Amino acid sequence: MADLDDVYEQFLVIDGQFERLCAAWLVFRGQPNDHSSAEYDAAVIENLSHLHTSAEPVIRTLGAMFEHVNAYGPRLESVLVRILDGEPNMFTGVMCGSYRDVWTELREELVLSVASERGVERSAEGHS
Repeated sequence: MADLDDVYEQFLVIDGQFERLCAAWLVFRGQPNDHSSAEYDAAVIENLSHLHTSAEPVIRTLGAMFEHVNAYGPRLESVLVRILDGEPNMFTGVMCGSYRDVWTELREELVLSVASERGVERSAEGHS
């Protein structure tokens, strides 16, 4: 099994990339993105698609470590399809099941799961 710290670090790197993508989606040339540049928006969505592809194996590995994480891969895939099919609000929309909503939920789950796992490991080490 992969080392939790290594896989979690990989996730955190991708998470930082995702946050930069969200910022790129929301801001264009230093102003709020009014989404009038189809080329710009298409490039950001393409980058999201690439990021999604990079994240998939990391999320699968984390799902093998934490069963409740398994649902996030298919959920993110489903939302990405909606974005690619012409629902751009599903990128960063708030409380609508957007990619950002699901990603944020995944991040929160992982923070709690990793902290819990590390606490269990420390507890086990103390009882050795």
